[in-house]
Order: sequence, then C-alpha cells, then structure tokens
Amino acid sequence: MLAFVRGAARQTFSAASARSPRAHSRIQSFSSLIGDCLENSVQKIPHKEALRSIKQDIRWSYKELNKFVDELAHGFKDFQLEANDVIAIWLSNSAENLVIQFAAAKIGVTLAVIDPLISSPEELEHVLHDSKARTLIFEPFIAGRNQTKIVEAIFPELQTYVQRQEIFRPKRFRHLHSVISTGAEEEEGIIPFHGIFVNSPEPHIMDFAKRKVNEQTPYLISYTKSEKGLPQKSEVLTQGEAFKQAQHIIKTMNVSIDDKILLEDLDKGHSFAPIAAACQSSLLVIPASEPSQEARDLALKVEPCTITARGATSLQRIKA
Repeated sequence: MLAFVRGAARQTFSAASARSPRAHSRIQSFSSLIGDCLENSVQKIPHKEALRSIKQDIRWSYKELNKFVDELAHGFKDFQLEANDVIAIWLSNSAENLVIQFAAAKIGVTLAVIDPLISSPEELEHVLHDSKARTLIFEPFIAGRNQTKIVEAIFPELQTYVQRQEIFRPKRFRHLHSVISTGAEEEEGIIPFHGIFVNSPEPHIMDFAKRKVNEQTPYLISYTKSEKGLPQKSEVLTQGEAFKQAQHIIKTMNVSIDDKILLEDLDKGHSFAPIAAACQSSLLVIPASEPSQEARDLALKVEPCTITARGATSLQRIKA
C-alpha cells in the first residue's frame, strides 16, 4: 500500500449497507461544482463505499474519501496555492490521482494533466513552462519508466537547496515552487506526497476557499503526447463544463447509486467517470495503475462491476 494511505481504516461493506433504499439514476439536485458532488454524497450516505483500488488494497467510504480530499486541499492551501493557480500532475490511474482531482477542484486550483505517454525532459519542461504550474506532482515510475530521473534532469536545484537551507526556486522555472512525488521512497529535495496532508483541518479555511470557486473556474488543461514535436495543449475546461460532461455520462448510461464503475484506463491522464460516480454516490473501482486484461479480470472477480470506463467519456454497460 502506498505511503499516504498507510494506517487508513479499511471497511468491508455488506450488500445491505451499500444498497440505497431505492436505486435511481436521477441526477441529484445540487450545484454544478465538482467538490459539491462529493460532499453531497457524504451528507446523503457517508458510509456508502466510494472507492476500491484493487492493486493498492484500498477501500474507502465517501466519508473517508472526502476526509483525505479535505486534508490534501488544506495542504495545498499551506503551499500558498490559490484559485486559478496551476498544479501539473504526471500520474497513472490511482487513488492519489482521484484525491488530487477532487482536492484541487474544491479550492479552485487548475490541473495541468500530463499524458502518461510523455517521457522526455524536453516534453515535461515544455508543459511546465506553458502551463506556468506552481507545483508538479508526479509518480516515480510509469510503464517501467523512471520519472524521478526525468524530473531531476530539469531541476538540478533539487540536489542542493535543502543542504544549503535555501528556498526552492529553480532558475529556469521561477513560477514553480514545489516538486512532489507520490512514491514511498524519499528523494533528495523532493517533497513526499503523504507529507503535505493537513490533519484536523480548520473548517473555516475550506469555507473561505470555496467562496472563490464557481462554474467558470478553470478546472483542467491536458497536454497530450505528439509524435510531431512538443505536447499538444487542450482548451481550458471549466468546472461547469466538466460537470456537464459528468451529467452526460449519467444520463447516457443511466448511472445509479447501485452501480459499480470499473475505471480501466484514463484518457491521457483524465476521466470524467469519477465525477459522475460522485454525483450519483456510485462505487468507483480502479483495477491497477496501468490497464491490462489480467488486472481487469481480477477486478471483475473481486468486485462485480456494472459499468466499464475507458478514457474521458467512453463507458459501457457490462452484460450480466
């Protein structure tokens, strides 16, 4: 299990406790902000299972998931991240990715999602410059690729600033002030992901931060690998637009509280399925960080899913 979830309570839910009194696919009535989707499920049915990450051995209720999200959101605030600031994330399909997406949305921070296929220092450097990201959160290894070495190649200051008792301000990235790894191993100058969570956060801090968030708040920019040169940048997606994508999934797939959505793969680092799941209080199942038939078969064996999701909006009902 990854470092940031060690010690977290894991619960086994019976079919009776996980089932709603009356399943339905009606879209719940609340604001079209991503963070509110999650909080609505917490208020409505806090002990309903929200996330199961098979390979990571994680099972969280909506209350537990929201707790991690709030602690991370407060950690972002401690890093002086404000609404409209940008966090670049270079991650695979994981619980960390999910928590980051909801935490950023709650305080209005924009995500620059880096395609996991991006694999060179030049590509990463372009994304960080173009997005003006203030923070980079990355996974140490994706598809066997050592991403820590790529990060260290563009930030030589990581090896020296701690020993010199300096503030991390890389010369070629003046806008960026922190580099964070989701790995369990500590690396020189790199902040461990589990170390930025704030225990017992003050409610008024979150309440104040949420006042700055609305439907027009930028939510996501994606950078996809291009065989012709530098990564391609998408249009900026607002929270309201992301919410509409989730609504479309709910209506098209008739998603209900009793559904279990298997998130097989991300579309170049992102999917709208988690937002749809949170809106409907459904269970999201992550089989593994990287898609494979073996991981899919194991996930379906231990958790009988009803919907499979691949990419941003590609979902399909699983035949019984």
